Amino acid sequence: MIVVNRLVSVIIPHFNGILFLKETLQSVLNQDYSHLEIIVVDDHSDESQLNEFWNLNIIWPDIKLFKRPNNLPKGANSCRNFGFLMSSGEYINFIDSDDLILKEKISKQIKFFRDNRHLDVVVCKTFNFHGASSNIISSWQKENFYIDSDYLSLYLSNRALWCTNSALIRRSCFEKISFLEGQLYANEWLLFTRMMVNGYKIGGLNDYFVLRRTHSNSLGRISSSKKLKYFIEARLFIHESISNSLMESKEVYLNFLIHDLNSFLKSSAKYGLWVLFNSTLKKIKISWFLRIRALFIFLILFLLKKGDTFKVIK
Repeated sequence: MIVVNRLVSVIIPHFNGILFLKETLQSVLNQDYSHLEIIVVDDHSDESQLNEFWNLNIIWPDIKLFKRPNNLPKGANSCRNFGFLMSSGEYINFIDSDDLILKEKISKQIKFFRDNRHLDVVVCKTFNFHGASSNIISSWQKENFYIDSDYLSLYLSNRALWCTNSALIRRSCFEKISFLEGQLYANEWLLFTRMMVNGYKIGGLNDYFVLRRTHSNSLGRISSSKKLKYFIEARLFIHESISNSLMESKEVYLNFLIHDLNSFLKSSAKYGLWVLFNSTLKKIKISWFLRIRALFIFLILFLLKKGDTFKVIK
């Protein structure tokens, strides 16, 4: 395939997963697009893992290896942002250290950028797999991407999500909107939603070029109750941004966010997380009557674990 010769920086955060990391790196090195800069940032792995990490340069001397600076908060977001500062590519692809990309991913996305020069981000579709890469268990997307799709609606409605691995991002875009350090969950959702709310243009390929691994150590396996705070904070942040904007279809977007918030509030009630439940209501402008009604909904959900049809926020 003939593509524009643009440098692409592939940035990979790593923590205590050296065996998966080697598979990930091999999938990047197998790309049919050769003009790559590969950067891996370790998030202070255990000493035994760290020794193997530095030894990666013996196998692949061209890969740039870094350790997260001590002054940055722990977490993949800090590693990604630091890796970006160390990069020089015109395009950026963040990849998780346990996932894989197929060999045509970057070349096809670069070509799509060349054919659609107004775009800031090009995404593709993702399969989930477990164990061997051939063991596909599910797809992330319910709908296809089109050049004129409303990508914000697709994303907020969960009809066509994309993961961090799938996105090829113009450098100029990420220079203005980066990952929020310290945000443990909903970080990629927040990144891409902020980009779209701020007017950056996204286009999508309907090819499956990303394989997302599921395993017992995945963040996605951690209990939902620990994630709720971050999920709610992300939705509230975007709700405020859209409410204060002049966007077309803003009411449609706000309704998607309210739908998510209702779902998370009902879950927090079932877990008995009153402080989270109440603080969320205070940040949404609803009447005192609806707040009192919400208290009864909380009690019903907490005590009876029933009432999923309730709308806490109307």
